[in-house]
Amino acid sequence: MATVTSTRNGYWSETGMWSTAALPQDGDDVVIAAGHECFMNVDTSGMTGFLSVTVQGHATTPGQLYWQNGGSGYLKIRTGGVIQGTAGTLKGRILANSNGLWSTNTVLSNSNKAVILLTTTAYINARYLDIKLLCDNPTVRWTRVYGTKYDFTAGAGTVDLVNNTIDLGVTPPANDTRVVITTSGGTLPGGLEEEFVYYIRGVSGTKCKLAKYARDYDIVDLTSLGSGTCRILTGFGGGSATLNVLDDVTGDARWATSAYSNQVFISSTFSGDSNRVSQTTTLSTIGAASITVANTITGSYSPGARLYLVSRNVAIISSGANAGSDIIVFYDTSTTQNAILQCLIYNTASTNGTAGRAILSGNGTTLSGMLFNCYYTGYYVYNHNYTNDCIVLNCYIPDYSNTLTLANGIFDCCYYTIYNSVYTRSTTGRFHNNVYTIYNGIFAILYSTVRMCGNYIALSKMDNGHIYCDLLCGTYGLYYTSSNIYSDIIGMTSYGIFAGVNKLYNCILVSNNTDFGGPADIIGHNCSSLSAIQFSTASISDLTYTDLVHFFLYNYAGENGKITGWTRGGSILTEAAPSTPPITIPYAYKMIGSGSTNRVYLDIPITVEAGRLLRIQICERCSQVPSAFGLGPRFQLTVPGDYDFENSTQALVTKTAQIHGGDNTNWNIITLEYRPVYDQQIVLRSFCITNSYYYHWMYTMQNSSSVALQFRGV
Repeated sequence: MATVTSTRNGYWSETGMWSTAALPQDGDDVVIAAGHECFMNVDTSGMTGFLSVTVQGHATTPGQLYWQNGGSGYLKIRTGGVIQGTAGTLKGRILANSNGLWSTNTVLSNSNKAVILLTTTAYINARYLDIKLLCDNPTVRWTRVYGTKYDFTAGAGTVDLVNNTIDLGVTPPANDTRVVITTSGGTLPGGLEEEFVYYIRGVSGTKCKLAKYARDYDIVDLTSLGSGTCRILTGFGGGSATLNVLDDVTGDARWATSAYSNQVFISSTFSGDSNRVSQTTTLSTIGAASITVANTITGSYSPGARLYLVSRNVAIISSGANAGSDIIVFYDTSTTQNAILQCLIYNTASTNGTAGRAILSGNGTTLSGMLFNCYYTGYYVYNHNYTNDCIVLNCYIPDYSNTLTLANGIFDCCYYTIYNSVYTRSTTGRFHNNVYTIYNGIFAILYSTVRMCGNYIALSKMDNGHIYCDLLCGTYGLYYTSSNIYSDIIGMTSYGIFAGVNKLYNCILVSNNTDFGGPADIIGHNCSSLSAIQFSTASISDLTYTDLVHFFLYNYAGENGKITGWTRGGSILTEAAPSTPPITIPYAYKMIGSGSTNRVYLDIPITVEAGRLLRIQICERCSQVPSAFGLGPRFQLTVPGDYDFENSTQALVTKTAQIHGGDNTNWNIITLEYRPVYDQQIVLRSFCITNSYYYHWMYTMQNSSSVALQFRGV
């Protein structure tokens, strides 16, 4: 074993390139000296590996190890070895692109390979390296796999908008079969979307309906006929190495059967299969409608399961055997490295992403290739950027305790996708078949083009988030989160929102088993809860008295003044007054008790102006005399967030419901007055305890500049 140093620019394969007048040998320490550029064009994969490769830095002419068009190179580092720069602010360079010039940003063409092989504990010490690796990403990044395909031409002859049926021309799949629907050059019937997993319902002859859950309540209302060829696809149960594929990959030369080109990964798209259903294998034959892989596929896969091409022509492949086995280490986040990693980073030691730390620390790293089968893809990284071209597959925790993550790639078949990270932002990300999308995140912003499908829990224990995207297909949409939610749809989950402190704006909860549950503080504006079960009392039955549970949806379904809500002690509805009240208001609030211990209550936020008298006139009507209630209905002005109810020291004024002569058919008027000494926000609250009775009430505000906030919406 010796230290072998470059003597000039040239090819690795040239003996005159090296200080020993011979090629570096197995176990050598290799040095690319400052001022020298070395084109790696040999295959060392058969070696045990070099002990080190050092690329020296320089202010103007740093050393450079590079790959370019015209040759392939495979660089292997043995156990305990390292690829590194030299200490100091001047960095060496590692480059893979079309022409070997650092300023060039065109990719290394697919016919050339740049592969770094790291054996067990070998790693890249990138602290003193500039790295730019540009692979030739595939045009077709995945193909959809299916069991049986049913084609129909969308139009008046096949799509019935009155009965919501589709005529397939053949016997449809059996009721409750899961399917996806797609189109080829046309448009889907209105009400249907790609990437949704539907259920077949109402099979009759050659016709069927599609539902978001396996129940008639969730049959899709078809709103337009659509056009062109549409396809309904079923899943497949494995047991074969030949796969039916929907997307033709034969025109993309990057899909190949040769080594370092043939790695593929199949992933289910729906969490209902069981979490992270997947398998890694290699390509044997490639056809337009079917692909044969080297191993029999086991397990059952949802319709639309994806077969991803994992291989890239630029790759860093590690066999590190534990979660802390580092692949690329930057060591600090205080300086900006701006590494560009458009390549495959792959750990081979595990089958389910349980080993390998792709990137440790660093600042400004851009990821635009494939990260596969690593435990972490980013670990304590600052300003981490997953671009639209990046795919993260089968990694246990892709993003761990990172700061300023831009997650615009595809994250599929991961466990904790974003974990303990601060300020995660995604504008076009896609999250499929993950167990958790964000877990313990702080201040995440997810925009409307983000799609979360098939995640066991889309968002869990996330604080201060701003969510603008749809949350679809999972066990929980939001689980113990604390965020502002602007999603169009939270649907097709067991629980749409379970626990947490959330503010909802313009959200529709639909096709969930249950929309709301658990200990929570939920305030919604212009929202709708449309699932068969809106609120689960069973989910809160074991909570202590001190656990806060309320769900208030103001301006329900966009109707000004309408409120729907649930508390531990009962529910709140808005309906027409049951008889002629003394004041004319479109709605009355109906407070329905459902327990002998807990209060049903409703809070209406109000802002008041200093020195101005607030006078609220309340009309109330009870189903029984107040004394029949466990705690008679009460009306109160109080400070926000005070839930000590009748024992509150923060109550500004409190009055109890009255009934004239015990006649519960009449309305009674109660007046609350308050003159604040400064501008403030207060709460108009009504509450009672009863396990079977109810009361109606409505209110007006007089002689005041005050505003009831729930009428403002967003």
